[in-house]
Amino acid sequence: ITKGFPVTLVEGSENLFQQLSDFCAKHKHLNVLGVKTPQYGSHHTKMIILEFESGVRIGIFTANLEKYDWAQKSQGVWWQDFPYSNQRSDEANEKNDHANDFGEILVNYLKIVSRNCKNGLQNLIQRIEGLVDFSDASVALVPSAPGDRKNWTHAGKSLNENGLGRMSFLLSKEPWPPKIGAKETGTLVCQCSSIGSLNANWLNAFKRHLLPDAKFPEDNGLQIIWPSVASVRNSLEGWAAGGSIPAPHKNIFDPKTKKLKETLSKSLCKWKGNSIYGRDCAMPHIKSYFRYFPNRKGSGVLWFLLTSANMSTTAWGLKQKDNALSIKSFELGVLFVPSLLKRPKGEGVEFSVDPGGPLEDFKLVRRGMDDAALESGIPMNLLPIPYVVPPKVFDLRDGDEPWTVDVPRTMLDSHGSKWMA
Repeated sequence: ITKGFPVTLVEGSENLFQQLSDFCAKHKHLNVLGVKTPQYGSHHTKMIILEFESGVRIGIFTANLEKYDWAQKSQGVWWQDFPYSNQRSDEANEKNDHANDFGEILVNYLKIVSRNCKNGLQNLIQRIEGLVDFSDASVALVPSAPGDRKNWTHAGKSLNENGLGRMSFLLSKEPWPPKIGAKETGTLVCQCSSIGSLNANWLNAFKRHLLPDAKFPEDNGLQIIWPSVASVRNSLEGWAAGGSIPAPHKNIFDPKTKKLKETLSKSLCKWKGNSIYGRDCAMPHIKSYFRYFPNRKGSGVLWFLLTSANMSTTAWGLKQKDNALSIKSFELGVLFVPSLLKRPKGEGVEFSVDPGGPLEDFKLVRRGMDDAALESGIPMNLLPIPYVVPPKVFDLRDGDEPWTVDVPRTMLDSHGSKWMA
C-alpha cells in the first residue's frame, strides 16, 4: 500500500484520520478521506474496491485494517469480480437472468458517503456508475447510512435501501416455499461482536423486519450468539480479544437484579467456534444473521447476511413516529438468498479480473442450487459458518457468564495476563 497504484482510504475516526493524514502526506499516491457521522454514530463499513483494466473487484468483510483482526479473530469475507459493461459479450447478457439492484444500491451508498466527506468519492462514482456490469451479482447489498432528513431519517425510496427497511424489502419479495411463514417460522440467529442497549419494542420491530412473512414474528425463536467470559479468557489473544467485543455490563445485565436483562434472558446463547474451520479459540469479530429450521431434517439456511452491523439501533435504525427510519452509522453487508444462488441457464465461465490469480482457489462454489434446493434453503456447504449451530442458551446457574468489557478479571488468561477493564 505504500508504493504502487493510487489508493484512497476512507476513515470515520477523527484520531485515526489525523494519523493517516500525516502518513499519507509522505506518499503522494495515497489519499485519506474523513467521514462525518452523527453523534453516537460511526463509519463502521469494511469494504474494498479494486479497479482493474477489465473490471472491478468488490470485497466486503467484517475485519478492520488491523493486524490482529486478520490473524487471530473469526471474521467473514465476501468478494466478487464484475466486468466493465463493454467487456461483456452479447451472448452472456442474454443468458443472465439474475439481474438485481446491486449496482444501484452500491452507487447510492457511495454517494451518501461522498456527501459526508466533502464529495471525495465523486471520481470513483463516475468510474463505476453505468460503466460496471453488476447484473451477475450473487448477493444483494444491505447498507446502512444516515438519512438526509431531520434526525438522519429515511423515508420513501431510501427507506427500502437502508438498514431494517432494506432487509424487509429484500425478504418480502423473495419467493419462499409455501409453508414458510404461515405454518413454520423457524429460528432467527443474530451473531455479533457488540450489543447496544436494546429494549423489547425494538427487538420485536427487528424481528418483524427480518421475518416479514411470519404471522407472529414476536413469538419467533431468537438466538443471539455471544462469547462467554471463559471463551475470551482461553482464546488465542486471551483477555485482549475482549477489547474488540465491547458490550458494557449494563447492556447485558439488569443493574437492579444482577441477572440477565429480561430482553436477553431467553435468547442469549454461547458462542462456540466451529472446529471444522479451526475457529475453536478465535474470538468472533464477524457479524452474521440468518434464518433456519433446526428441527427439520435436511433443512438448510433460508437466508444468510454477512455484515458490519452489530445489534444496535444506530446500525440498523430506529423507527420514528412518522414511520421514517433514523440511522446514525455507516454499515455494509451482503445478503445470500436462494434466488441469487440458483444455477443459471446455460453454461458460462464466472468473470474474473485476475484469471488464475491467488484468490481463485479460495472461491466458494456458488450458483450450485437447483429448483429442488429452493424448498430446503441454502446448503450449509455454501456457507462456511464459523460457529456451532444450534447454540446453547446461557445458564448463569451453571457458571456461564456472558462477556462484558468493563468488568475487571483477575484470573490469568491464556497469556498469563489479567484484564483491568
